[in-house]
Amino acid sequence: MVQNYRSKVPLWSLFKRSRQASSPSSFSQPIKASNVRNSVPSEPSFEDAGLENTIALFHKELLSKPLPSALKLNSILKAISKVKHHLVVVSLCKQMHSYGVSLDFYTLNILLSSFSQLGYASYAFAVFGGILKWGHSPDVLTLTLLIQALCVEGKIVEAVDLFTKLVEKNYPCNAVTFGILINGLCRMGHTRLALKMHSEMANYGDIGGPNVVTFSTIIDALCKDGLIDEARYLFVEMVDKKIEPDVVVYNSLISGLCNVGKWEEAMNCFDEMICSRIMPDIVTYNVLIDALCKGGKQIEAFKMLESMIKKGLKPNTVSYTTLMDGLCMEGQVDEAKKLFDSLLDRGQKYDVVCYTALMNGYCKVGRIDKAVVIYNEMMGRGLNPTVITYGTLLGGLCEAGNVQTALKLFTEMTCRGQCPSSVTFLILLDGLCKNQSVKEAMELFRTIDGYGIKPNIKLYNSLIDGWCKIGELGMATELYDEIFEKGLLPNVVTYNIMINGLCREGQLEEASNLFVNMERRGYMPDVFTFNTLLRGYCKENEKAKAVELLRKMVERNIIPDTCTAYIVLGLLSSHERSHDCLDPFPAFHLPNENRDNPLNVESLMSYLKYHFKLDG
Repeated sequence: MVQNYRSKVPLWSLFKRSRQASSPSSFSQPIKASNVRNSVPSEPSFEDAGLENTIALFHKELLSKPLPSALKLNSILKAISKVKHHLVVVSLCKQMHSYGVSLDFYTLNILLSSFSQLGYASYAFAVFGGILKWGHSPDVLTLTLLIQALCVEGKIVEAVDLFTKLVEKNYPCNAVTFGILINGLCRMGHTRLALKMHSEMANYGDIGGPNVVTFSTIIDALCKDGLIDEARYLFVEMVDKKIEPDVVVYNSLISGLCNVGKWEEAMNCFDEMICSRIMPDIVTYNVLIDALCKGGKQIEAFKMLESMIKKGLKPNTVSYTTLMDGLCMEGQVDEAKKLFDSLLDRGQKYDVVCYTALMNGYCKVGRIDKAVVIYNEMMGRGLNPTVITYGTLLGGLCEAGNVQTALKLFTEMTCRGQCPSSVTFLILLDGLCKNQSVKEAMELFRTIDGYGIKPNIKLYNSLIDGWCKIGELGMATELYDEIFEKGLLPNVVTYNIMINGLCREGQLEEASNLFVNMERRGYMPDVFTFNTLLRGYCKENEKAKAVELLRKMVERNIIPDTCTAYIVLGLLSSHERSHDCLDPFPAFHLPNENRDNPLNVESLMSYLKYHFKLDG
């Protein structure tokens, strides 16, 4: 595929349809100051002494007489690019141009790299246009960086399209090109397509097939998708191809196994890693500590921390924050506070993450006053709350019934320039509705567009539930209809909320119709849906309809729960001759039971009493 570098097809013709960025002609005056100011964030403050010295050296060379060549300045730009100060690179290239230093091909590739890693695809293509306009021949790095720019900006369809065109026209690509595209596909959730591209790598010229980077990328994506068996299969394939797994691959596997609760297999993987002479790093230990904490094994988690220290690894803030989270999950907030207080002695710096973890712990045990104290202490240290910090405290305040304080905090959040997310709104709407402040929740909901957030079904569900619980079915129905007007679709939760609201108000016919409508639209009712309708029928003494609904539960393989059991027991006990009710009842096939021996109502009640510890 890569045999002929200089194709007869004009390279720019590949981008005529795929690009929505500026054309190459717009780069005839490279990167005007006004354009950069309008399109990229403000430059960072130079706190790092090394960076300051490097920039000072750049300026010294730039102001020297005669003007330096681009070759002399490129090494400085490259050094800054390597430490990922990409905005600084953009600024310095702009200065080079303004002082009359011609940007050569190498300079342009450095600039292109910075724009690509920032995810500014339009500027990356503008630089590319300049490369072509000034007669340079793009190399494999240039083309790879264009694909990277599209991937980082999330334009994965355009990235794949560009890659396909390059391949068709015999333009160069290498293993790095594949790695970047595979990574982009995985980041956007297209793991299957990434896997297909990975398996086809060997078919492309002399690239040499998959490597440790591509294997690592896909194994990590499969693990994050919960596809552990496929990840392990790929791991075996990797070893069979004589490609040695590195610590990154093992970390992905261990993390994936921990996430699906396969703790023993994760530890086996950890042991295998050490036997293979691959030393675990701090990420490995943090993953294991996190899994132990989530499993309620706090003692083992602290032992893992000690083991890490004995191996010569220094725990970081993530290590300690994870342990604090684990203690808070077990309600041991005071122990978490002691660990928090010891961070400075352990050589750690306080950051917003560890403060948020401690605030979350206090909120979960209902000690909102302590959470507020921690928040104020954090602010006093000059640490800026994140959207997660605000969400944590907002949730705690609402749970404690302090909705007005929560609204004030929300206002403070926005005044500080912190843009709320849809999760922030959901926390606040839920809290307001649970405290019967549904009108305030509705007013807040109507401001969401001003924050650049599109309403989603979870936000609608929260409000609909709020209106239903205060008996305002009219408002709930209006919001339900609005879901369709906004181009959204309801989910099972939406239907359950509406059916429950209708049943509470005795509107059983409307609830039954919505149940039918739900199934017609392809939504599968769950046990909550059936229980809600059953409760409504029993309340109105509609025994026949209740029995018919139980039959539907059987037909749809819905397993009854504790609530179902109480409803059925209540239905039977409400009749003087309850044994007359037995005959019409359907036979349930319950889990782990013999399918050839279905359960009638008597054995159903025995099952429910045994499994759910019911009285009577």
